[in-house]
Amino acid sequence: MTVRSGQLSNSRFEQLIGCALFLGCLLLCWSCKLSLDLGSTGRPEAGVDGESDPGESDPGESDPEEAEPQLCDKDQDLHRANTPNCGGNDCDDDNDLVNPGMIELCGNDLDDDCDGLVDPILEMSGEARRLTYTQALSEAAVLAFDGQGYGVAWQDKRLGDQHIYFVRLDERGQKLHDELIITDAQREEIHALQPSLVWTGPSFALAWIDYDGDEVSIVFTTLSPEGERITDDVRLIGPLDGFSTLRRPVLLWTGSELGLFWKRNDEIEPGIYFQRLDVRGELLGTPERISGESNDWHTRHSVVWTGTGYGVTYSQHIDSETNHIYFSFLSSSGEIEVSPLLLFDGASYDASPALAWNGELFALSWMQYVPETLRDYWIYFVEFDGSGQFAYSPVQVTEYPGDVGAVSLVWNGQEYGLAFDR
Repeated sequence: MTVRSGQLSNSRFEQLIGCALFLGCLLLCWSCKLSLDLGSTGRPEAGVDGESDPGESDPGESDPEEAEPQLCDKDQDLHRANTPNCGGNDCDDDNDLVNPGMIELCGNDLDDDCDGLVDPILEMSGEARRLTYTQALSEAAVLAFDGQGYGVAWQDKRLGDQHIYFVRLDERGQKLHDELIITDAQREEIHALQPSLVWTGPSFALAWIDYDGDEVSIVFTTLSPEGERITDDVRLIGPLDGFSTLRRPVLLWTGSELGLFWKRNDEIEPGIYFQRLDVRGELLGTPERISGESNDWHTRHSVVWTGTGYGVTYSQHIDSETNHIYFSFLSSSGEIEVSPLLLFDGASYDASPALAWNGELFALSWMQYVPETLRDYWIYFVEFDGSGQFAYSPVQVTEYPGDVGAVSLVWNGQEYGLAFDR
């Protein structure tokens, strides 16, 4: 784990909601107290206490370039050993799974990424709590912190058609009431999916994708803390023709208005869009297109409000084995202030980014594809600043890979809440 400031002291709360046959909550506290002496190399400085003057060579020390390659990379991981003769940065040249190119794993007693630090401390502070008890598919769970507990919304097929449901939890993940159906239970052939939920102060704002025959729209409503409707459904965007033309709405509350982000998935005007709204869903201004990405189902986005603007992450599909995650920053009106930055430079398949803001740093959780299984993913977590610089190496959150999707991340003022379906 790399600590760029030299010292890191964190407390982390992870609330995992697994969906498919159930939704469950798992509380995980992660506390790290790390300190690095960045000025010490472990060797005396030249010219001190009788050391040789600069320019004089040490007859017992050879040129790293002259060392035999087979002796400097015994584990053949393409990283030279960190010995005086080899001059590399591989801290364990007998283990090809330990080198500066690896991601730090928790609980294996190894310095996986060779930054001098071994395993952040993980402590379980609660057990998984099952939220739904149906045999139908429950998925795409999203969390919103309301100051005292959490609102959770998800898509659910327990009635045959696909509806949006809501429930409120206390700070420990206990349900405060029964699950509530939000979409019209009397409507025939309803197909509602991809909910987005945010707390505005007095109420929750909720948006989702609504299919009606061959037409698709983004629909909006507001809910009381108990899940009761405050406003009728408002059609924000659409209707447009074509299945999947509109995808993945994301709502943000700025303290005075709402920001809505979504993806348009057609050949006419594809890309990610932004629209300002008032608290009751009235449009403020006109939609702004903020990216011109290709028409691709694998592209996902996640957005947070920082108090001055919007942080945006999205994943861009490259090929069957490569998916990249980018970060950008927008003003409150949707103007691009930080051009898209590639967060992970490599051939890995990184997908479903979920972004949060803790007042100082951005936090990102995402899925990384496991090529050996052809279907499974690990969940990772990292924090970074507005220029995309990581506060430490990414940490693997899930102990075992699985068929995972729809990651969601929130900050409650002290800890993070993380949800995903599995």
